Amino acid sequence: PRVLASKREKPSRPVKLLLRRMFDYLGRFRRIVAIGAVLSIAATAIAVFDPLILTWGINNVFSTARDFRVLLFLVELYIVFKLSSWLLRGANTWILSGAQAGFVRAVQVDVYDHLVRADLSYHKSEQSGNVTSRVTTDTVALGVGIQVMIDFASQALMLVSSFAMLWMTSVYVAMASLVVIPGVI
Repeated sequence: PRVLASKREKPSRPVKLLLRRMFDYLGRFRRIVAIGAVLSIAATAIAVFDPLILTWGINNVFSTARDFRVLLFLVELYIVFKLSSWLLRGANTWILSGAQAGFVRAVQVDVYDHLVRADLSYHKSEQSGNVTSRVTTDTVALGVGIQVMIDFASQALMLVSSFAMLWMTSVYVAMASLVVIPGVI
């Protein structure tokens, strides 16, 4: 029987080079990403105060010296904070999804331009499905990776802010909450 010659695998590009190129593309959207970061920080800062407002409201309800005006103010404050946080997060999502789509589009346009200028021998050696997959699926997966990084940064900010608020409220509860950190990570 005849032994088939194995295809020579192409060496993959170094991760350092790929990350540098990714950040070059992200550099085009730095203003939009900065606006999204500011919105995320503002939304997180507002959301951190929600439990504190709820605590004040519950303390007021169960207090012997209940003050309906204070309770009404706390309810209004809570609603304003929730709406503000919701609007800021919505604007953040809208802005960053636009940046993510622009990022993916820029990568796809550059890949397409590269493919148009490529030698005919390259197109002969590659399967068309493989090239199509790289242009569409891989660039969209790159965009999803960017979204995951943004979400991770937002959640890390929320975790640190919540811990700081907890520390200011009760050192003992803050120390007790550290028990679950390894599981969260």
